[in-house]
Amino acid sequence: MSDQLLRFPEVIALVKKSRGAIYVDMKRGDFPISISIGRRAVAWKRSDIETWLSTRPQSVDLKVRVMTPTEEAINAIRARARKKGFKMNDIAYASGFDQAQLSRWSTGKTVPLYSNIIKLEQAVDALIAAKASQ
Repeated sequence: MSDQLLRFPEVIALVKKSRGAIYVDMKRGDFPISISIGRRAVAWKRSDIETWLSTRPQSVDLKVRVMTPTEEAINAIRARARKKGFKMNDIAYASGFDQAQLSRWSTGKTVPLYSNIIKLEQAVDALIAAKASQ
């Protein structure tokens, strides 16, 4: 089943960001990377945009520190792995990242690329699949 592609106007309407803000966020690794579909045309996979939207904070309370979307995503990955009996060092090993780097990402000291968050999610999927096949 192929993933539906969204063009710029559709993405702008969904994420409520300007074209320039989307490009800035892509460069920082805070937004899914576009796919070239022509010389001057790009699109995004709907599933990538929906995943990105699900990691965004729903509301902001200025009196309380709000976790960044990156911290939320990593904490969700950690919780899913723990539920299946895995620790962060298992995820680090399976994904090829240094455990200290995962810690820096979890605490917000550094910000991983969006692709690295996807790699962490895939590592957890692989660990869970391997455990299920035993």
